Amino acid sequence: MEGCKANKCKKTVGLIYNGNLVGGWNDFERCSKKVYKDGFCKRCYEPDKRFKSPAFIPDQLWKRDGIYGEPYDFPYHKKESEKEWVKMMYTLHPHLRPKEEDKIKNALIWLEKNSDKISYKLGLELHEILSK
Repeated sequence: MEGCKANKCKKTVGLIYNGNLVGGWNDFERCSKKVYKDGFCKRCYEPDKRFKSPAFIPDQLWKRDGIYGEPYDFPYHKKESEKEWVKMMYTLHPHLRPKEEDKIKNALIWLEKNSDKISYKLGLELHEILSK
């Protein structure tokens, strides 16, 4: 049986974002602790107990960074600096980006290229993008 399925944030040396080396918490690994309940270890399953930490959330700890290997929208990252961090994570680790966000991004790119010449044929093309 594998360990806990939660993402565990870690520091990886050598990652580049926007042409710059990225320091700090910039990568994930699977939490390696023994499963306690519902696929999570006791620490990740129970409410966050890091009260003095700026990363504290009022929910189960795993909900801060999601499940390893699955897309996640990071609902507890609300400050502007945290939102920028999420944007960086989506660039460095595209598998984390929720599928809906990819659809919206592709639709906006399509609209930018074709907004002045929308026709039935192009409408079908947009429908195809949104249906993926």
